Amino acid sequence: MSLVKCKECGNDISSKADICPKCGLQISKKMGCGTVLGYAILILFAIGLFTIELSEKLNKNSTNNNSQPTEEIKKPGYQWSYVQANDHMSDGVIYQAAVKSSNQVNLDFPYNGSQHAILTLRSHPRHGEEVIFRIEKGQVLCGSYDKCNILVRFDDKKAESFIGVPPSDNSTETVFIKNHSKFVKSMLASKLVRISLDIYQNGTQVFDFHVNDFNHESYKPKPLQDSKK
Repeated sequence: MSLVKCKECGNDISSKADICPKCGLQISKKMGCGTVLGYAILILFAIGLFTIELSEKLNKNSTNNNSQPTEEIKKPGYQWSYVQANDHMSDGVIYQAAVKSSNQVNLDFPYNGSQHAILTLRSHPRHGEEVIFRIEKGQVLCGSYDKCNILVRFDDKKAESFIGVPPSDNSTETVFIKNHSKFVKSMLASKLVRISLDIYQNGTQVFDFHVNDFNHESYKPKPLQDSKK
């Protein structure tokens, strides 16, 4: 044990003493190299743990922010949507009910990629009752001057042949299915409607439509005065 001088009173005191026994001065002790190194290692270890935890949180948040939401797929029987709009060329109302195909088809060049189809029932004050089939992109083989044949199967019944005609604007993605009353009567008695038709450079494609929750009141609600009778 060695002796050191008290900085306050000059008294000789032990190097291990915490206070001066004469004047009561608190003795500050210098840390050795080993102690300093130990503290440094603990500090670095704590910093490392904090950095790892922060990095994991940032990665988790980045993954959540960059992930694309999964397309909502409605359950069969809950797919119809309804729209009403005023016809600006008459005093009537345009009613539409549409359902997206539950399956997708993969088309080759020049319409690469998978896509759905849309089946629409439309009641138009100037054009009457219509059944419309539309794909998202592509060319339905139904020319301006030639009617096309469309096969439709209601549930597990035998497929029936319907006539398809192109729209007046000659758009290639849309075709009108004739004989509205026959189509709708069979559809209302069915849960599944399959439509088969030819698409340019992609052969015959089949689209499935779950139609069992079609609601006529949502499609064409009764006028308010009728509901009071």
